[in-house]
Amino acid sequence: MTSSGPVSTDRETRAFPWAVVAIIAAVGLVLAGALIIWRSGLFVATLDADRVVLGQARSELFAPEVTVPGVVIDMTNTALPSSESGSVSEIHFRNGDPVTSGEVVLLLRNPALEREIADSLVRLGRDSLAIEAQIADLNRRVSDARSQLREISFRKRQAETELERNLVLEQRGFASPARMARLRDEVAFYAAEELDASNVLNAARLDADRRSERLNAAQARLERLSQSIADRLDGLAIRAPGDGQISGLALSVGEPVVAGDVLFTLTEGRPDRVTAQVMESAVHNLSVGLNARLREPHSGELRIEAIDPQARDGIVDVRLIFVSAVPGNLRAGQMVQVAIETEEPRMAITVPFGELVGPDTVWVYNDQSGEAVPRAVRVGRRAGSRIEIVDGLSGDETILVSAPRPVDGLSSVRIRARANP
Repeated sequence: MTSSGPVSTDRETRAFPWAVVAIIAAVGLVLAGALIIWRSGLFVATLDADRVVLGQARSELFAPEVTVPGVVIDMTNTALPSSESGSVSEIHFRNGDPVTSGEVVLLLRNPALEREIADSLVRLGRDSLAIEAQIADLNRRVSDARSQLREISFRKRQAETELERNLVLEQRGFASPARMARLRDEVAFYAAEELDASNVLNAARLDADRRSERLNAAQARLERLSQSIADRLDGLAIRAPGDGQISGLALSVGEPVVAGDVLFTLTEGRPDRVTAQVMESAVHNLSVGLNARLREPHSGELRIEAIDPQARDGIVDVRLIFVSAVPGNLRAGQMVQVAIETEEPRMAITVPFGELVGPDTVWVYNDQSGEAVPRAVRVGRRAGSRIEIVDGLSGDETILVSAPRPVDGLSSVRIRARANP
C-alpha cells in the first residue's frame, strides 16, 4: 500500500514561494497606487483665500516673554515736612480724611517769625515809598525840563517870525537899524536859551535812565523780599500738595514743631505700579530693569523695579513701575495681565503664532504657485502674538498661520484666490 503523506508536503513546499511573490506584488501595487494618488494631487487640499490666515516671517528685535497675572498698586505716598518751626495752632483734617490739592491741613504759629515778618513789612513799605518818591522826582525833573524847552522854542519861533516880517520892511526902508539889531539879538538869545534847555533835558533824561536802573534793581530786590516774606508766611499754613488721603498725622494743637519734621503723609491714590505673580521656576529668567507691558485690553510700558527674594506657595512677587503714562482707566487693586521680557532684545526670525505653527513644522506659502507646503523647522520661544523660528525659515517668507480644516497628512495646500464679483 502506497502512502500519500510525503506528496502533500512537497506540494505545500512548492506553493509557498508563489504566495510570498503574490504578497510582495500586492504591496507593490498598493504603493504604486499611493504614489500615483500622491502625484495626481489627491493628497492636496484646496482652500479659499478668505478662509485662511497668512503671515509674514520677518527678522526683528525679539525678546521672549512670559505672561503672568498682576494687580495694580498705589505707592505714591508723599511725606509732608514743615518748612518753618513753631507750634500747631489749628488742625483741619484727621487721618483717613480725603483732601484736595491746596487745602490747608493745619496751621502753625511762630511769634518770633511773625514779629520778624512784621518788621520786614514795615521796612519794605518805607523803602518802597522812598523809591516811588525818587522815581516821581526824576519824572518831574524831566517834565520840567521838557516844558521849559517847549516854552523857549515857542518864544524863539515868535522872534524869528517878527524878524522875517521886519526884514521885508527893512528892504522897503520902513525898519530902523536899531529895531533890526534888537530883533536879531532876541532871536540869538532864544536860540542860546533853547540849546541850554535842550542840554538840561538831555542831562535830566540821562540821569533819570541811570537812576532808574538802580531804582529798578532796588525794586526787584524789594519784590523778592516781599515774595520771600509771603512764602514764609505761607509756610505756616501746611497745604496738601495734591488730591489724596491723610495718614500719619499724630500732632495736637499746641504741640511744637521743628523745621524739617514730617507732619503727615498724603496717599495720592494714583496707581503707579503693578505687582505680578510669577512662578518660582520662571523667576531665574527675570532681572531688575527688564521691560514689560500690559496685555490687552489695557496698554502701558513698565520695567521691573524689584523681585521679592522670598517665594510663597511657589509664587514670587515681582514689582514693576510704569515708564509710560498710566492708563486713565486703571485703579488700585485692579487685576491685569502683564507680559514680562525674560531677556534682553536680540535679532531673530519670527512669525505670527497660530494653530499651524509648530511644534516642528510650518507651512510655507509660495505666491507664484499659490500653494503652501510643509517644512521642518525648529521653534523657539514666544513673545505675545509672535514666536521665534530658530532654524528652517528665512526672514522674507510667507507662512500659513491657520486654516478652516486640518491639514495633517497633506502634501500641500492650494490657496484659491477670491473670485471677483
